[in-house]
Amino acid sequence: MSTDLSVDALFAGWDLGAMMLRAVEHGRASGLYDLAAATARCFDPDSHPGDLAPLISAAVQAFLPIDNILDGEEAALAREAGPVRTALVCVATVGLIAEMSAELERDADTCIAVLAILGRAFRDTAAGQDWDATNPGSETHYWHAVAGKLEAGGAAAASLGAAIAGAPADAVPAVRTIGRALGRIGQIEDDVLDVTSEPPAADWRRPQCNIVLLYGIAPGMPERDEMARAIANASDPAARERVRAKLRAAGAGAYLRHVVGLAAAEARSALALLPLADRRPLAAAIEKRQAQIAALIGTPVRPPGGATALGSEPTLVWPLLEEHGPAVDAFRSGYIAGWARLAAASVGAAADAAEPALTVLAHLIAAIRIMDDWQDGDEGIYRQIGGGRTANLAVGLCGLALEKTAGLPLRGEAWRMATSAVGRGLALTLRGQDHDLTAPGDEGGYWLVTDAKTPPLIETALTLGALLGGADPQTARAIAGLALNIGRLLQIGDDWEDAFSTPPSADWRRPERNLLLLYAITTGDAGFRELARGVVDPQTHRAACKRLVPGAALYAAHALSVTLDALEAQIETLRLPNPEALQPTMARYRAFLRQIDMGRFTGNAA
Repeated sequence: MSTDLSVDALFAGWDLGAMMLRAVEHGRASGLYDLAAATARCFDPDSHPGDLAPLISAAVQAFLPIDNILDGEEAALAREAGPVRTALVCVATVGLIAEMSAELERDADTCIAVLAILGRAFRDTAAGQDWDATNPGSETHYWHAVAGKLEAGGAAAASLGAAIAGAPADAVPAVRTIGRALGRIGQIEDDVLDVTSEPPAADWRRPQCNIVLLYGIAPGMPERDEMARAIANASDPAARERVRAKLRAAGAGAYLRHVVGLAAAEARSALALLPLADRRPLAAAIEKRQAQIAALIGTPVRPPGGATALGSEPTLVWPLLEEHGPAVDAFRSGYIAGWARLAAASVGAAADAAEPALTVLAHLIAAIRIMDDWQDGDEGIYRQIGGGRTANLAVGLCGLALEKTAGLPLRGEAWRMATSAVGRGLALTLRGQDHDLTAPGDEGGYWLVTDAKTPPLIETALTLGALLGGADPQTARAIAGLALNIGRLLQIGDDWEDAFSTPPSADWRRPERNLLLLYAITTGDAGFRELARGVVDPQTHRAACKRLVPGAALYAAHALSVTLDALEAQIETLRLPNPEALQPTMARYRAFLRQIDMGRFTGNAA
C-alpha cells in the first residue's frame, strides 16, 4: 500500500501532522499488529498482512495523546502543542485512517470490512476511555472500560487479520472472542506493570482504574479503608512496596490468576471452533500472553479444565454518546448535509438518494462542532465534561461515521472515492481548525483559515451526494470542485450574521477571523480594535456595528458578490442534468445582496 498521496494531501506541511506521522511510523511494530498477523496466518499461511501495520499504528496513535490528557499525563505532542491542538490532530488522524483504508491495494469488499472494523474499534475504544475517565471506584465501571479499550483493540486486530485472509463471516464472532480475551489479559498485564514499576504510574492517583489496586479497595474487602489510605499516601518507593505486600497478603495474585485463567480458557475454546488451516500462530499468541502475566505475578496461570461456553459479544453501552444523539440528528438537516441532497438532485436523481450520506455527515459535523466550541471557548459540552472527554467523544463520533461510510450502498471505485472524501473532509477540516489557532491575523490569514476550514466538509457532502445520485467518479469530482466557492459563501454569510446578530457573538473576541471585523480593524480608525474587543453588552455592540456601515458591510458584500458570480459560472460549465436544483441557494444569496443595495445591512446571507 502506498500512502504518499494521503500524507501529502492531508498532513504534509503541518507541524503537528508531521509529528503524528513520525509516531505512526515508530509505532508499527506492536502487539496488536502481531495479533492481526497471527490471525491472518491461521486462516491463510500465505497471507501478507504488512499493509495493516500503518493502519493499526495510526489507530493507536490517535488515542494515546487523548489517553494522556484524560490521565493527567503530558505526552510529547501535548507538551509541544497544548491539549486543544493535540486533540485536533488526534481526531484528524481518524480521517487519515479512512483515506488509508480507501487506498489499500485489496479488493473493495476487503477494504469495506477493514473500515467497518476500524470504525467500530474507534467507537468502542472511545466508550471504554469514557468509562475509565468517569469510574467512581466500581469494578463494573472498570470492566466496562476494559471491554472498550484493550478488549476492543484486540477484537479489532484479530478481525483485521481474518478479513484480509478471507475468513468466512461465520468465523468472526470466535475471532473477536479470541481478540477480546487476549486484550483482557493484556490490560491485566499493563495494570500489574503499572503497580510494580518505578517511578510510579498515574494509576496510583486513580486506583479505581487499575485492577490490582481496585482489588484492595473494592466493596467488601477487609481493611478496605486502610488500604485506600495506604494507596493515597504511597508517596515514596518504600510506601508503595508496603502497599504491594498488603495486596499480595489479601490475595490479589490468586484473583489475577483466576481472571487470566478464565480469559485464556475462553480464547482456547474460541480457537477450537474455528475452521483454520493452521492453529499454531494463535495458539502461540495465547501461550505467550499467559506466560507474560505468569512471569509478572510469580506463579503459573492454570486455566480451568474443559471448554468454556462462549456467549455473544456484549454491546458496549456509552451513556455520553447516547445523550449526544439528538444533537447529532439535528445536523442531518443542516446546511452542509443539505449540499449532499442538492448534489444528488443536480445529477438527475431524487434528493433522497443522498439519505445514506446524511448520517455520515451528521456524525462528522457533530465531532467537528464540539472541537470547534472547545477551541473557541464558546458554550459547549466541553464545559460540562472537560477537554479530554470532549476529544474522546469526537473520536467516537468519527468512528461511527466510518462505520456508516463502510455501509454506504456503493461499490468499487465509487466506494473508494466516497471513503476518501470522508477521510479528507475530516482531516482537512481539523487541520483548518488548527490553522485558525496559528495563522496570522491579517487578510491572508483570514482566507487561509476560511479555505482550510469550511470547504473540505462541503466537498465531502457534494461527493457523497453525487455518487449516491448515480454520478460517475469523474462527474462527482467535478461537482466537488464547487466546494471552495460554496465554503466562501457560507463563511462570509456566517461572518455577516456573527457581526450584526445579538447577543454579540464570539467573533468579537477574535475580530481578525471575521471578514467584516477584520476590514474595520485594518482600515478603520485606531479605536475600533479596542472597541471591538470590548463588545460585551448590547450598547457597545450597537456602537461598534454602526462603525461597520457602510465600509466593512459593503466590502463583505462585494466579496460575497464576486464569489457568487464565480460559483454560478462554475456551475454553468459543468452542464449538469439538473442544475436548477442548485438555483434556490443562489437565489437566496442574490436576494440578500439586493437587500444590501437598498441599505439593509442586517440579516443572514444564507
